[in-house]
Amino acid sequence: MKQNFRSLATSKLNLLIISYLSLMLLCQQNANAQTASKYPINISSGTYNSISGTGLSLPDILINDSCVNISGLSPGIVLNGVTYTNAVMHNNGYLLLYSGSFTLPIRYYDANIFLNFGNPVLSPFSMDLDTSTIASSAAFYQTIGTEHIFEWKNFSRRLNRDDILNFQIRLNGATGEIKFVYGICNQGSGTEYPFVAWKTTSNTWATD
Repeated sequence: MKQNFRSLATSKLNLLIISYLSLMLLCQQNANAQTASKYPINISSGTYNSISGTGLSLPDILINDSCVNISGLSPGIVLNGVTYTNAVMHNNGYLLLYSGSFTLPIRYYDANIFLNFGNPVLSPFSMDLDTSTIASSAAFYQTIGTEHIFEWKNFSRRLNRDDILNFQIRLNGATGEIKFVYGICNQGSGTEYPFVAWKTTSNTWATD
């Protein structure tokens, strides 16, 4: 499933949660959700809980077009009957899930390239991202109970670098719930727009 956004949400978006199974879709006035196969969507508002004070810092995510391997997710995440226990978190706002072995790609920019591996790809804010020049950027991972949390803190679109974008992927191994969660997002001077999407095992967004 895929959803384009022509601009960022309003200048201080204080949390939008898109749950799949609740799966979640983002953040813009009049955005229309499209339902992925077998996974209904629920969009809600609430309180954004950052893991910046408790999570594992992932400084390599701050390198442009980089990605980091996170292994040993327990409990694993089940999608379409397949259990995934590892993840690749990317600088450009998306996550790939896998089990077994996987060779980290080098400096892949576009989430569409990850489709070629036939693994689930979760994209809460996929586009060419980088650190922000007006706020301290960071990335974190943490498991709390049965929920695995991946956070991009104070990121920006690369061409302007004056945004403040805060968002998470939350995967619950017990309930199967997938959440895209958005905290405060301050729009800078850029005009490029991201897409919010996810796919399970196919090689295109459309077939999912």
